[in-house]
Amino acid sequence: MSFFTPQTRVVRIDEENRVTIRKLTYGERQEILSQCMQVSAGAGEEVSLDPARMQRMAMHKCIVSWDGPGFDGRPVTPENIDALPAPVVDVIREAVDELNAGLDAAEKND
Repeated sequence: MSFFTPQTRVVRIDEENRVTIRKLTYGERQEILSQCMQVSAGAGEEVSLDPARMQRMAMHKCIVSWDGPGFDGRPVTPENIDALPAPVVDVIREAVDELNAGLDAAEKND
């Protein structure tokens, strides 16, 4: 498998609804970190992260498509992702976190 081939996974929300997610690229991950990190200048430099914003931005990048009556035919947009019920996003987020956790067996060429 090529490192440049996007890795995707289908997440079943229930019997009728599915979401396709993909793995973040290095550039996307760095962009998210950069936009969610603040460094205070001065003698005691401090770094702070906004984890909620990081999570939202990752979801916006990782959700590729969705299918099923629960999505009312709406397109995948940041606004529609944000409008999903929290329990639905929790299921998707768990799969996104797992997919982005590290190299899988195919990537390691096992």
